[in-house]
Amino acid sequence: MTASEKPKVGIYGFTGCAGDKLLIIHTEDEILNLFGA
Repeated sequence: MTASEKPKVGIYGFTGCAGDKLLIIHTEDEILNLFGA
């Protein structure tokens, strides 16, 4: 798989809390399975 074929995920912060972003980072294996990567 080349770099241009890899899926990209953007995280936009709408709140002042970093907890949501940390939760996403800590579930990276499940997110990859969800997107079929």
